[in-house]
Amino acid sequence: MNKLASAFSKDRTLAVRLTCGDPSLEVTADLLQAAAAGGADLALLALPFSDPTAEGPAAQAASLRALSAGVTTASALAFLEKLSPALPVVLTTYANVPFAYGIDRFFAACHAAGLCGLLVLDLPAEEREEFAGAARAHGIALAAQAAPAGEARLARVARAAEGVLLLDCGGREERRPALAAALRRHTDLPLLLPGGTQEEDP
Repeated sequence: MNKLASAFSKDRTLAVRLTCGDPSLEVTADLLQAAAAGGADLALLALPFSDPTAEGPAAQAASLRALSAGVTTASALAFLEKLSPALPVVLTTYANVPFAYGIDRFFAACHAAGLCGLLVLDLPAEEREEFAGAARAHGIALAAQAAPAGEARLARVARAAEGVLLLDCGGREERRPALAAALRRHTDLPLLLPGGTQEEDP
């Protein structure tokens, strides 16, 4: 069983969301250690990015603080490689980051850092193949995020995802059951709720 699958081997999975380098890499290391000790099963760790438009104000501010502290993609990946986090880590980022870094080089660095998955927040299902080959070559699950949409769209997102599917309900909790049920018709991947817990099967 790989690290990502093991994170979802219990009845319920708890994930923590952090931004790498906010307010420093040293604090990130302490937070990951504390999360593991406190019972978290998985970390969703954001790479700081200058224009995190797919996230809310708190995540945007965290990203800017990390960038102001001098954290870069290279320094974050080197930090994770040296740290070897106790928790399985899914990195979250934007498509421009691996493009600028070099796609194959980026996924090779993710593998060296011991990461088990990557979620590219602004990557549509139609463009996943540009990343998918390198991800598979380096053993990184290319996760996906699903928002309320038509059945055909949800089917495409669900079938393309690897490792885990995150649910984006747009801040409207009442949308969650219908979204989860629609995705369940097309995938048996774990569904991770906005609050960081695993959606249970109905």
